[in-house]
Amino acid sequence: MKWPLKRMKYRIGNYLDLAYLIPMLRRYLVLGTFDGLLTSISVIVASFLSNASPHQTISVTLSALIGISAASAANAFVVELQEYKKEISRLERQLMKSLKGTFYVRSMEISIALLTLVHAMSPFSGLILMVSYLVIRGITGLILSVAISLILLFLMGLIYGTEFVSGAKAGFYMAVSGSVAIFLVAFVLR
Repeated sequence: MKWPLKRMKYRIGNYLDLAYLIPMLRRYLVLGTFDGLLTSISVIVASFLSNASPHQTISVTLSALIGISAASAANAFVVELQEYKKEISRLERQLMKSLKGTFYVRSMEISIALLTLVHAMSPFSGLILMVSYLVIRGITGLILSVAISLILLFLMGLIYGTEFVSGAKAGFYMAVSGSVAIFLVAFVLR
C-alpha cells in the first residue's frame, strides 16, 4: 500500500512542477481573498450604518461572496482554458504533432482545475470578518472587523511579494485600498 501512495505523490509532484503552478496559485489566492475581504468589510460597514439585523448581514454577505466566488471560478476557468489552448496550439505547430494525451496536456488540465478551485474558494475568506462582526456586534465588532480586514489585506500583500520589501509595499497598497473602500462606503451611506 505504501508504494502506490508514494508513486501517486511523485506523479502529482511532477505535474505541478511541470506547470510552474505555485506562483499562479498564489496570485489567484491573493486576488480572490482581496475581493472577498473588501466585499465583506463593505457589507459590514453598510450593515452597521443601516442598523441591519444579523440575519440581513449574513444574507447579504453570503450572497455577495457566492456571487464573487462564481464569477471568480468562471473567470479563472475561461482565462486559463484560453491560455492553455493557445499554448498547446503553439507547441503543436512547433513540434508538428498532436500533444493530446501527453504528460504536458494532463499537467495543464490539472493546473486549470486547481487554479479555478483556488480562485473560487478564496473569496470566502471574507467570512472571517462577518463572523467577528456578528459575534462581538456594535461599534466594537465593527472596529474589530475593520482591523482584521486591514491586517489580512496587508498579509495578502506580503504573500504576494517576491521579497519582504516588495511584499510590505504590496501589503501597504492593499491595506490602503481597503481603507479607501471602507471610507467610500461610510461616506456614501452617511
